Amino acid sequence: MTSDMDIKEAAKYINEGGVICIPTETVYGLACDASDERAINHIYELKGRDEGKPMQIMVDSLEKAQEIGIFSEKATKVGQKHWPGPLTIVVKRRDNAPISPILSAGLDTVGIRVPDSEIMMNLLKETGKILATTSANISGEPAATSYDEVIHQFGDKLSCVIDGGKSEIGIPSMVVDFVGENIKILREGSIKKEDL
Repeated sequence: MTSDMDIKEAAKYINEGGVICIPTETVYGLACDASDERAINHIYELKGRDEGKPMQIMVDSLEKAQEIGIFSEKATKVGQKHWPGPLTIVVKRRDNAPISPILSAGLDTVGIRVPDSEIMMNLLKETGKILATTSANISGEPAATSYDEVIHQFGDKLSCVIDGGKSEIGIPSMVVDFVGENIKILREGSIKKEDL
């Protein structure tokens, strides 16, 4: 079981500019301070991820998400219905959003999720930060759904890995774009289309 000490240790690494791995209800994720460009670049390097691919952020509430992105009425309703949960909502990024623009990979949008994960929510509260997150895997490999899979792919390259057992859902979150008039599903997930 994850202890308060595990969360405090992970928060310490985040606050010092480190990259950690933490379980969520979907898959294990790499995480760092969303305003720390050096840490974000480190995640791209660790994964071998194309820098042209945006990275999402996690926050602890819809209200916090609305401080970072511009939510339409539709996006707000979907957030109210499915958050916390396995859904990433893509919206226009606010000009004054306290996150690094490199997360958006040259776009003016940002993907935001409020996770249904007690461990991640505790980490968000402990750090008081917005966290940049992405699935814990080398690009092209399956997303890790257990501590052992994380270690198999990354070894000792991470500041800290929290063991939360097997991921409950086991696939990454659904990603839905609310920027234009029409809602676009960018990645399927565990939520059904008709439930949106």
